[in-house]
Amino acid sequence: LFDIDLNKLFTLFEQTEQRFGKPQYIEWAATIENGVPIYWLTQNDDVDKKVDEIEFGDFGEPVLVGNSVIGSGIKKCKTIVECWNPDDISALYKFNQTHKDYVLIYSGVLITKGIPGRKLQYADLNNASAIIEAPNALHVQHPISHFGGQLEAAGKIFAILDRDDSKLLPGWSHLRQTSIKESGLEIYESEFTVVASGRQNKLVVYQ
Repeated sequence: LFDIDLNKLFTLFEQTEQRFGKPQYIEWAATIENGVPIYWLTQNDDVDKKVDEIEFGDFGEPVLVGNSVIGSGIKKCKTIVECWNPDDISALYKFNQTHKDYVLIYSGVLITKGIPGRKLQYADLNNASAIIEAPNALHVQHPISHFGGQLEAAGKIFAILDRDDSKLLPGWSHLRQTSIKESGLEIYESEFTVVASGRQNKLVVYQ
């Protein structure tokens, strides 16, 4: 290795930055063929590229906050649905067939092994834009693993509801007074904006 000349590799770096016109983050590999090093640039990106820089600005009154966020973006929704009991999953399935782009809040027991009753499946919520678990059960793995990668593949936003008493928001208390009960589900209709950042590990639902 001490005999290998890295100048060719550095030249590749320089040429890459010249081609893209700015400093680059570069991943590379090397192989040895007939005693001669061959350099491979496997990936590059702008050093100063801002990834997932979501601004949590003035989207209305915050009603929900979440953490352990997977996915990023800003989504507009007109409905929030709460599902708490295994017996209500069938009602959620029917609701999901006729609604889309809603926010689902569900109890962690609905995906917990060992808890009797039907478990929540991707088909029960595939039309939701944002899925938020209320953590009242312990999981060995991250709760999103229950859905087998389907939420990530479909571009859904997932988060764990922040239920710290110090972070309860007045907006949620006001919203709860407007709920409609339908087949065991709690339904809230209004203009909601879901703002989420996986990198910043933050989700806020605004009304």
